[in-house]
Amino acid sequence: MANALSIFRRTVIGLRDPSEAPTSLEIAVRFAHSVDSELVGIFVEDAELFEWSDSATIRHVSVRQAETAPRRHLADEFSEAAAVARGRLFAIESRLGIRVGFSIERAAAASLDLPGIEPSDLLVVLEPANPMARRSYPFSAIVNAVARTDLSVLFVPSNVAERSGPVMGIVGGRHTRAAELTGAVAHALATKSVLVLPQPDAPDAPPDVLGTGTERLIVLERGRFPHETSETFVTLASERRVPILLIGSAKK
Repeated sequence: MANALSIFRRTVIGLRDPSEAPTSLEIAVRFAHSVDSELVGIFVEDAELFEWSDSATIRHVSVRQAETAPRRHLADEFSEAAAVARGRLFAIESRLGIRVGFSIERAAAASLDLPGIEPSDLLVVLEPANPMARRSYPFSAIVNAVARTDLSVLFVPSNVAERSGPVMGIVGGRHTRAAELTGAVAHALATKSVLVLPQPDAPDAPPDVLGTGTERLIVLERGRFPHETSETFVTLASERRVPILLIGSAKK
């Protein structure tokens, strides 16, 4: 069995929305600690919004209405949101005794391309608790990016439940990297692993082929379901109330 401690050199939690649930954040932190991964939280200041706020049209409207400069107003909002994210992360650090790094980066909020990301890193995406935030920019674009990237991503739903059950691997075979990773993660979490091998022509929707949900985490190899869409992993995580660790490349 592979050593889980060597799988992810670093876990990077992308923090974008103040409505991201503290419970989801703590579960992500605990997971990173369990696999002995360096942990970093990055608050993303949306570079595209800053560019928009500095456009000539927006500045003209702001002057005519005697309002605060939009770029400065946006910077203040991001500063407040970053302070909330930092406070939540450091509260978890203090309570659990886990060392956590934190930085603020200006980047495309709808992208997974954060500064310094490497193929060996695990990216964490937290689902916003606010229903409107889940349906709009930037989260809707992030969902598409998670489904299409070949980077490893841990997606934590806002309704996540803490369980002590097995790690379920939805994989293409019992002797694949995905199956090996499932076993290694289960070992790190001090639990057992269960493998599910969906048939290529299976008509069932993902939740229907997995049985009653008792697992604590699902390792999902991208492209395992015949009718998989960019929303498949979100639906699966929400209905089963567990984090989804997505690995591998999506089908082209």
